[in-house]
Amino acid sequence: AKAPQSHRAAIYHAGQLALDDSQASLQTYAELLDEHIATWPNGSEVDQVRWQLGNLRRHQSDWPGAVAAYRAVSTGFIEFDRVVEAATGCYLAWLDDLTGKELATDDIATAAADWLESLVFSADGRPPERWSPLSRQVVLWAAQIRTDYTTNGYAHAERLLAAAMKSAHDPPPEWVAAAQTLLVVSLAGQERRPEAAAMLERISQGPTAGLLGILEGISKLSADAGIDVRIDLAGLQLRTVDFLRPRRAELSQSQRHDLDRVAAEALVNVGRVDDALQAYAQLTQALPDNGDVQEGYARLLAAQPDRASLEIGLSKWREL
Repeated sequence: AKAPQSHRAAIYHAGQLALDDSQASLQTYAELLDEHIATWPNGSEVDQVRWQLGNLRRHQSDWPGAVAAYRAVSTGFIEFDRVVEAATGCYLAWLDDLTGKELATDDIATAAADWLESLVFSADGRPPERWSPLSRQVVLWAAQIRTDYTTNGYAHAERLLAAAMKSAHDPPPEWVAAAQTLLVVSLAGQERRPEAAAMLERISQGPTAGLLGILEGISKLSADAGIDVRIDLAGLQLRTVDFLRPRRAELSQSQRHDLDRVAAEALVNVGRVDDALQAYAQLTQALPDNGDVQEGYARLLAAQPDRASLEIGLSKWREL
């Protein structure tokens, strides 16, 4: 009758030994965790063991294994909030890995967002009667994953955010600001620029982090957009830049450089070449080791028809 408790004691000591991070110790610890889950799948402490297994897989950067372990934890687990946060972090790390390898992210991202939404909404899509801090955060995570890692998730993200904003009673202002930020990106992703611009106007005096998030989100959209859409998105970016420039003192040096870089890219996309050349010239002086900035300037120079620009562009390519 006491076998599960004795086995949990073995897991505890194996975990202490695994702190040396050796392959053998980690393997023994993992085997005991798997054995406990297989032997007592309905035991009173199995959720704690699944939580531990998820943490181990996360430590090993085994994102699929970590996600599977975390998702197996029941909602009644006392630390379920931490489980959801950890699982979301692993999903994001997994998606970033896929993006870095130029592999498709749609299936994994959709699975992640679907799971997160299932924790908040009923099977028929009804929102909860009471919104907890976790529920509100989960909606933001799901919307962000759909806008950042799926090709056609913008409309879904918009519906999700709209439903949450409509049904959540007295949500914290910082949550509202974050939701509105994601709404701007989701509207822009659907090429609904007037609505996105109107929402941007409403949140223009909000947290600078939200406005920077809009810039980043629109930059991702622009990378795969056609020329006409890219021009519209660039106009939205420049409007966001206009809101941020009077508040540069609130930004870190790195954020200021990011702001200037996005502004330079947007100027190129709207055809304000002279302004873009000036902006890039200043940026290349401020960020001599930033390859993206240097390359952006070199490409812009190489696209100009005059000999002087071509010679400077050639020099820049040689430097690179």
